Amino acid sequence: MIEAKLLVENLNGIHARPSAEIVKTAGNYPSCNVTFKTKNGEADAKSIMSILMLRILHGMEITVIADGQGEDNVIVDMENLFKNKFGFEE
Repeated sequence: MIEAKLLVENLNGIHARPSAEIVKTAGNYPSCNVTFKTKNGEADAKSIMSILMLRILHGMEITVIADGQGEDNVIVDMENLFKNKFGFEE
């Protein structure tokens, strides 16, 4: 099990489009459980509704926990996704 803390830099936080990118990225690792933890609770990173229910806003810190095959890679992919603001201009 590996975990990393990530900062949400998107001005609009994690809404539907970034959530879809998170789910897509986590889905590339079917044998790895990926969980997001925030002050608002926990979410399965492979579930768009679960992520949206966390109400993740700009400036919030998220703990990403990966457990299973490819856990190292999923953390790196999530770090890149957050760093690149999910590929969306704001």
